[in-house]
Amino acid sequence: VSTQSTWGDRLLDNLALHTAKYGIQFEQVIKARERENKDFVWLHQPLEGNSKLIYYKWRVYSLLQGDTLQNWRVTPFQMYIGGPIWLPPPMDKSQVAAMDDVLDNDESDVFFKMLRGMTCERDSVKKVMVYAMDRTQYAADLVEFIVQSLTLAETPANSKLARLYLVHDLLHNSSLVQVKGASAFRRLLEPHLPAVLRSFHELVRAQGTKELEVSVKLRAQVCSVMRLWDQWSVYPPEFLSHLQHILLDGNPD
Repeated sequence: VSTQSTWGDRLLDNLALHTAKYGIQFEQVIKARERENKDFVWLHQPLEGNSKLIYYKWRVYSLLQGDTLQNWRVTPFQMYIGGPIWLPPPMDKSQVAAMDDVLDNDESDVFFKMLRGMTCERDSVKKVMVYAMDRTQYAADLVEFIVQSLTLAETPANSKLARLYLVHDLLHNSSLVQVKGASAFRRLLEPHLPAVLRSFHELVRAQGTKELEVSVKLRAQVCSVMRLWDQWSVYPPEFLSHLQHILLDGNPD
């Protein structure tokens, strides 16, 4: 399903932005109110061959996944298992280039120290999250550092959990359209999350029966985070279910 033919249509973008924010009820209100408006005829027509409706549906889905009107994932995707393949419109070179900046050595050292010193305390996590959100142009480097620190086998449980809380906060705040480039965190973190959840599975399994109470508590804390991701529609339900399976039994299938 190609979404390119109506790229940049202001009416479609604004409608998608409001539907993503207020839900399908907003779309139903618009359909009823604008039934006689020729500018909204496409909203009452079938999806097949309807370039405006195709683009609008993609925009709503994209925004719900944490993308913005300025930056979005361009890789083909399925909205649901067995569904059609959707082809997002390409971003222009300036948009892509803005996401490819590299963190310098001094900034990298500062961020590494902040990651090492993190605790599960709210203020500690918030401090690192704010530092990252102020540097969205370096999102690719920051995500790489976070994932590395999360998946190291020798990382203590409390440190690992604190860094998961950081991921949680970045995913939540990546949906804020007023923060330029924030959606990049959600897009960049997604392919690494299976490895992150597998590292938690391995940690719980390594503790075994000797630390049963600790293992049960850790798994419950991670599950609580994932339930919030589901409530916020951070990622599609199928992907979150996949992560849940990895956490519980290490099985990616």
